[in-house]
Amino acid sequence: MHNLFFVYISQKNNKKSSEKMSEFRRILLFYSGQNKNDKDKIHFFKIIKPKFTSKLIYFKKVRKLETRKSLGSKRIQREYLDSELNKLNINFTENIEFYNYYR
Repeated sequence: MHNLFFVYISQKNNKKSSEKMSEFRRILLFYSGQNKNDKDKIHFFKIIKPKFTSKLIYFKKVRKLETRKSLGSKRIQREYLDSELNKLNINFTENIEFYNYYR
């Protein structure tokens, strides 16, 4: 039951995030058509879009983790989560320059 809750919440949030990103794309196209200045476009891509994109990525990852998690023992679940955490740490280490730039 606990896993189903996380799957439901992550699916719900994925849908909301995707809808908001589509809405922002429409807004951006509107601004582009109005010959808005580059400052507005930069603000969108640097500030607004990353907030929603990060949430979309996060909830997709949560859903993936919860749907692939074994229903076995706590030890097996722990090993799976440790393995996934290790993959995230490797990704972070390999992309540390990007993370530092973004901050």
